[in-house]
Amino acid sequence: MNAVLEAYNEIESYCRRRGVSAIVRSLVVSKFVEALKAATVANSRKLGRDLRRNEKSLIISTLSSEEALNGYIADVEQTVCELKGRERMVITQEQGKRGFLYNVWANIVGATVFAILMVLLYLFVVSRSPDFMSVLRELLR
Repeated sequence: MNAVLEAYNEIESYCRRRGVSAIVRSLVVSKFVEALKAATVANSRKLGRDLRRNEKSLIISTLSSEEALNGYIADVEQTVCELKGRERMVITQEQGKRGFLYNVWANIVGATVFAILMVLLYLFVVSRSPDFMSVLRELLR
């Protein structure tokens, strides 16, 4: 377990030195953990027994090597870029020029209706309460 914690610290410090964002760092650690679990299970099955401490340490050091970390980082950054691209495509395809103009028009109409309602409310309150303006002045002081 200590070897895994040391590997985690090594991964974190390596990613920080490279200037990798926190999200990518988290995903790199996840990739490492997945690879470690897969390698441990595969080697245990292959040998037909649990792995010894030195065998686990060898797997951990291999999976946390600089080359492996560079591979994890490249893979994660590519995945993040692909996901961002898909989101942009979905938003662009759904919106379109007509959708954008419709949204602008709906916002203008909504703001106008709201302004008219506020003016009507103000006129109603002033007509019902003649000293409304004096109360309003006191509140604003």
